[in-house]
Amino acid sequence: MALFRRTLTSSDGQRRGVIMARPDGCFQLDMEHWDDTAVTGIGGLTDPFWVFEGEERVFPTLESAEAAAREELGENVEVHPA
Repeated sequence: MALFRRTLTSSDGQRRGVIMARPDGCFQLDMEHWDDTAVTGIGGLTDPFWVFEGEERVFPTLESAEAAAREELGENVEVHPA
């Protein structure tokens, strides 16, 4: 099971990178974007939510995963540590 380590959010608040520590000692980066469109169906979910974009990426260190997230999001990000 992966353990949350930090989230980096873009300056406009529309994209973020979530970094988790994996059991194998590596770090997984998942990129997401904010979706505030209504989703209807069973249960009628209408709350906004984060949606995954692209594939998860695996890095050997927390620093390398954070650097990759900053490269995509820009240097002016808000960091939320675990």
